[in-house]
Amino acid sequence: MDALIRRALAHPRRREILCYLIQHGDGDETELADSLGLALAGARYHLRVLHDADLIAHADDQGAGTDERYVATAPVDL
Repeated sequence: MDALIRRALAHPRRREILCYLIQHGDGDETELADSLGLALAGARYHLRVLHDADLIAHADDQGAGTDERYVATAPVDL
C-alpha cells in the first residue's frame, strides 16, 4: 500500500467518510459533515486528503452552485 493511501486511511474520520461513500454510493460535503458530526471545514479537509490519495473522486452529476459531490473510487478493505 502506498504511503499516501496509508496516511489517508490512518485517520478514523477519513475511514468513516470512505465507508459512508462506499455504503451510500456518493455524498456531498454538507451531507457528510452532518451525517458524521463534522464541521464543514473538517469534512472538506478530510475529503481533500482522500481525494489526493485517489480513494475518492468528484461525482459527475454535480450542478452549478452545489456542494462538491464525491464517490469512492474503489472499495478498500478497512
